[in-house]
Amino acid sequence: DKRFDVNMDGTVTLKRPLTLHEAYEVFSVHAWDANGKKHTVSIRVEFIESPLNHPPLAFARSSAGLKRAKRAKRGWVIPPFHVPENSRGSFPMKLVQASIAESPMEILINVIDQNDNKPVFTQYPFNGHVHEAAGKGTCIFMTVTATDADDPETYNGIVNYAIVSQEPPFPKSNMFDINILSGTIRVREPDMDREQWPRYTLLIVAADMEGKGSSTTGTAVITITDSNDNPPQFEQTSHVVSVPENKVGHVVAKLAVSDGDEVGSPAWSTKYRIISGDKGGFFNVSTGPSQLEGIITTVKVLCVAPMFAQTIGCDDDIPL
Repeated sequence: DKRFDVNMDGTVTLKRPLTLHEAYEVFSVHAWDANGKKHTVSIRVEFIESPLNHPPLAFARSSAGLKRAKRAKRGWVIPPFHVPENSRGSFPMKLVQASIAESPMEILINVIDQNDNKPVFTQYPFNGHVHEAAGKGTCIFMTVTATDADDPETYNGIVNYAIVSQEPPFPKSNMFDINILSGTIRVREPDMDREQWPRYTLLIVAADMEGKGSSTTGTAVITITDSNDNPPQFEQTSHVVSVPENKVGHVVAKLAVSDGDEVGSPAWSTKYRIISGDKGGFFNVSTGPSQLEGIITTVKVLCVAPMFAQTIGCDDDIPL
């Protein structure tokens, strides 16, 4: 059929405009291999009408133009088709039609991922703890994570993180940093004070497409743990008391203190010691049941009650 031409690479082309007088045309193409063996393939040409706005599926284009079926050493090769995920058709799609007097051909169809899934946080909320004395940039104390059902080898499935807001915004509005890729959170600014701001809530956004695509929001609740940054203070710095003689175990005085650290923590509990004024070892000081008072008692018999001027020290259970 002189209306068609066959190139050396096996591409079949039209030499001039074609009018089909029948439903289709069939012709044969012959090829000979290096051993002189003849191979024949039948080509069927037919006209296909496409519905409006639904062009027929074609081979993917490259810099060399439209890809075509090519003759290979051991048969015909059809380049892969690329079909977008969630394609709406029209269906069924007619990919290729040929009558080949050889082995069946393999047709590869690559489904191209579409960004049709937004990130989803794995927890809500995330909870973390950080010491109020943590230094700037030195403490990574929690991680937030989000998953994305799109292809992780493309930007559609790669999630970036960012902090949107912080409540309360004190002493600064940017007390924490988040790693945009890993979601790890660390201290950005020092001077946290648990007594004033014991808890922070961060609003965090996770977005795919390098932070420019579909997004979702989550929260991270950060509890500030206490450090021993408040020394105990005696509520009364001087006491004048009388001590009966010949009475061991007598309560001489109760010394009340206050402490601004977290109630019940080791930084809040107190212990006491006699610093000076008791060379004879007549007295003892111990911590009372409330943990915020020192109780002085006699431990030796006082035959004659002399004057004592004692200095009592008070410390937290853990050092400042």
